[in-house]
Amino acid sequence: SVRWQMLMGIKDYANVPRTEWMQNWPAQVVLNGSQAHWTAETEAFMDEKGNDGIREYYGVLCKQLEDMVYLIRGPLSKGNRTKIGALAVVDVHAR
Repeated sequence: SVRWQMLMGIKDYANVPRTEWMQNWPAQVVLNGSQAHWTAETEAFMDEKGNDGIREYYGVLCKQLEDMVYLIRGPLSKGNRTKIGALAVVDVHAR
């Protein structure tokens, strides 16, 4: 089911490099799972370090975007290119 795929994708996020993870899962799982982890990571950085945590997490987000740009510039299937392009738009607005 979609719910099962979503749960497995969210769980897999922590075990696989993000650029590989986003290619392994369907678009709905990638877009929603990424937002679930963005929320959890943002809260964790804020809880641990306050405003300094947000500044530190901004660097993490910029690195993720940089990795996606390199991925998008390389050879990808049409479906993965569309999915990763959509995720890039979400990530740019989330940072």
